[in-house]
Amino acid sequence: GGLALTLEGLRNRDRLTLEMARRAGIPVAVTLAGGYALRQDDTVEIHCGTAREAARFVSTNPA
Repeated sequence: GGLALTLEGLRNRDRLTLEMARRAGIPVAVTLAGGYALRQDDTVEIHCGTAREAARFVSTNPA
């Protein structure tokens, strides 16, 4: 996209978003949609990265 985020930048964004929502007491549901990269493999890695960050967050921040 126009922001030119790296895979690590996207993971940091996901981590920050989840942490900010937790601090504010806002429930989060993660959905995956759309294509973010020219190469399909990159889009898959982006979606997998989001799923991994969400799983890591849930495992370290139980409800």
